[in-house]
Amino acid sequence: MINDSLRWRLLWNLALLLVMLMLASGMSAYWNGRE
Repeated sequence: MINDSLRWRLLWNLALLLVMLMLASGMSAYWNGRE
């Protein structure tokens, strides 16, 4: 059970990191397109 919770927490961290990277790339592209 503990292993499952740890695995889920790791998956959530990876998902959050992916979302943050996508947001950062999107924002940079948005700012570059504006100029």
